[in-house]
Amino acid sequence: FKEVPNVFTQHTSLLSNLLKKILEKKTLTEIETLNSTGKEKIENYTIFCIGGCTFEELRDINSISKSMKLNITLGST
Repeated sequence: FKEVPNVFTQHTSLLSNLLKKILEKKTLTEIETLNSTGKEKIENYTIFCIGGCTFEELRDINSISKSMKLNITLGST
């Protein structure tokens, strides 16, 4: 574990993996209804989790948001 700065931060959340697939348009055909022509770039996303979300999920969403230069808002109950 000498090469790993923090073993506990290696895991990525299920929410993070799902968001990456949506942004790459690999799943959820409903994403096409948001951008019917397919030419406009969607830059603002809102994700809402019923039942709460974790700090890990927030960290992953912030990382994706910064790396892809998107505005992603995460909300939960």
